[in-house]
Amino acid sequence: MDVEKTIEAGLGSSGRLKLLRVLSRNPEGMTKYAIEQSGLRYGDITANLRVLVEIGWVKELPTQPRKYRINLDNGIVNALIEFYQKTGYL
Repeated sequence: MDVEKTIEAGLGSSGRLKLLRVLSRNPEGMTKYAIEQSGLRYGDITANLRVLVEIGWVKELPTQPRKYRINLDNGIVNALIEFYQKTGYL
């Protein structure tokens, strides 16, 4: 997937922006249930995680229960986190 399509997919909804913010605050990883406690809806979390894992912005960890972690090895994710920090969103 090229950079334009990746960024458009990653930033395609406010739910993804919020999910990335929540995961950025918890870099050790979170379950869907823990993410849901931040106020996001479970169905939205599932759909948005699918996209974010597919484009490599979030890693799905092989744990039980399944955990998800922001991918700090991804340059676009790091730039987004920097943007969040500079704007006060994070």
